Amino acid sequence: MGIRATFIISLLLGTSASFASEGVKVSGFADAQYHFDRGTPNTFILNQGALYLSKSEGAMEGLIDLPFATDSSSGNNFLFATAQAQAFVKYKYDFGLKWTLGQFDTIYGFELNDTKDVHFARQGIVFAQMPVTHTGLLLDYGFGPVTLMLLVSNSGGKGAQVTARKPEAGVRLSWSNETFSLGAGTLVNGFDGTNADVPTEDLGNEQLIDVTAGAGFGPIRIDAALDMISNKDGKTKVAVGSDTPARDPIMGLLLQLGYAISDKHSVALRYESVSDAELSGGTLNQTIQTKAGLGLKVQMSESMIFKADVFSNSEQLSDAASKETFVDGNIAAIVLF
Repeated sequence: MGIRATFIISLLLGTSASFASEGVKVSGFADAQYHFDRGTPNTFILNQGALYLSKSEGAMEGLIDLPFATDSSSGNNFLFATAQAQAFVKYKYDFGLKWTLGQFDTIYGFELNDTKDVHFARQGIVFAQMPVTHTGLLLDYGFGPVTLMLLVSNSGGKGAQVTARKPEAGVRLSWSNETFSLGAGTLVNGFDGTNADVPTEDLGNEQLIDVTAGAGFGPIRIDAALDMISNKDGKTKVAVGSDTPARDPIMGLLLQLGYAISDKHSVALRYESVSDAELSGGTLNQTIQTKAGLGLKVQMSESMIFKADVFSNSEQLSDAASKETFVDGNIAAIVLF
């Protein structure tokens, strides 16, 4: 961990008593794992962690989320996870309207950002295609079992303030009762930057369409998510006036079946598929990834969670003679504080 990250953690922990006296709640988690995968040595890693500073006062709520995660591009170092950081102010009115201003977790997709909040040790391949955080304004209005969310924010979706795009705008509508839940939403952004092949005005808009559904029947829980991202990175066209696509829409499907063995033990099966196609060498090459696996989650105590999972993976390229298959998995211990 870097000197700066160590200093921040030490400072926060050293002043936690002062925070408590001011009504600030300090909490967090640490996720240590053993990971095995193809082509890389099996390894011990610090997968995720975070420190949360929160304060509530009447209708106001504030949160600072300082996350850390392993970065494979830097030799698996445990670094500050900019993409997942949060810092926002929220205010709730008596008639049901809430507004959130700052950087906050995305409202789209099935799996949440922190591993402590999902069944498996790691999020899946559909999650990897989705936005992570937004920097902007979120309006949230609940009326009975229905919730309507309106979002305006900077483009990027992963904690980076992208300057080559116009602001993004989105909407999400959800409904739930004691048994079923349904949600649907869309997120649209455009482009301000230039492209070597296509002028700005021809890049169009990138659009996410997100649909989720779930049902719970006693100890059984079934969830599904379908996501489509069209015109990813503005690559619908290869040249002005050309009808040749540079990239097909990304399609993601997630199905998860969970069973609660007891109030502390649960198992789940998850299947995912992601298809993508991008122009390369004059040919639109399609990649299809699938990931299916089994995961065990045990609530060891109020403050400790144990997880173990194993997955079968396949990758099929349209220009390849055969598909590649491999197995990966994780053993994780998570402490909450």
